[in-house]
Amino acid sequence: MAQSARGKREKWLNTTSGGEANRRKVLEELETVRALLMLLLLKLGTTPDEIGAALNVTARRVRQMIPSRQIKKLPIATTGG
Repeated sequence: MAQSARGKREKWLNTTSGGEANRRKVLEELETVRALLMLLLLKLGTTPDEIGAALNVTARRVRQMIPSRQIKKLPIATTGG
């Protein structure tokens, strides 16, 4: 069975120096970056299914992390051909 993304992060954090407080801070910052990237992807029109596939989680879990109904999509200009 494949190791989850969170498990991989925690394994990496356990091998870094700096103590438990530093590891927790780094983990919180990584989770914040992930949430911001997910927000950007949702604003650009990416579906929770696509994000979930990339993160190896279900679309339901993506919607739990960031409720997409509250997010206004960015208007994307298309180029004519």
